[in-house]
Amino acid sequence: MTLATTVRNERFVFDDLRTLFARANEEKSGDRLAGLAAASERERVAAKSVLAELTLAEVAAAIRSRKVSSVEVTRSLLARIAAWQPTLNAFVRLEGDEALAAAAAADEALARGDNVGALHGVPLAHKDMYYVAGKLAECGSKLRKGFVAPATSTAVERLDTAGAVRLGALHMAEFAYGPTGHNEHLGPARNPWDPTRITGGSSSGSGAAVAERDAGPFRSVATGRNEVAS
Repeated sequence: MTLATTVRNERFVFDDLRTLFARANEEKSGDRLAGLAAASERERVAAKSVLAELTLAEVAAAIRSRKVSSVEVTRSLLARIAAWQPTLNAFVRLEGDEALAAAAAADEALARGDNVGALHGVPLAHKDMYYVAGKLAECGSKLRKGFVAPATSTAVERLDTAGAVRLGALHMAEFAYGPTGHNEHLGPARNPWDPTRITGGSSSGSGAAVAERDAGPFRSVATGRNEVAS
């Protein structure tokens, strides 16, 4: 799908996403707007559906060209996470307020005409073994409960340099040692295609979140690491 693809069933093109979000989220009051709520809700769902179907490169290009804002993309993903987290248990910590603040800053940088990285404003999430200085990195273990990372891992540092927005930390097998993704301390992360089945591991939360499109746009990425079977 290209950025100009017409989504026939929803009767809009990707270039109209900003208009759809604005119309779907505008205040509705009085008889003058009676009947608009249902149409706006359809537009809201349609816009989110398109975002979920885009590749990482497509979302990054759309944000850079200001066809859609980083805040809009981030809010869309946070809404998906809120809906699915009780079932999937993919996240161990969600940083919604910080993510929205970072997304707003990313949009402001674009408005100023700043030079930006390849992933500018794109929200991603990271397996809970990737250090971010000053943030918890508990590695799925009670032994690491409350551990605050003293430095930022190279992988996350490079993603940050590219402009990615952090959504939070993802479920994992304890100390990344477990091919099924089970974790007795955190409870299981569940397979979004069939919650009765395992996710695999050790990057259980990363797999579940991307498969359910929570850690970034569909066909996007979340950080994981192969210790046993990821």
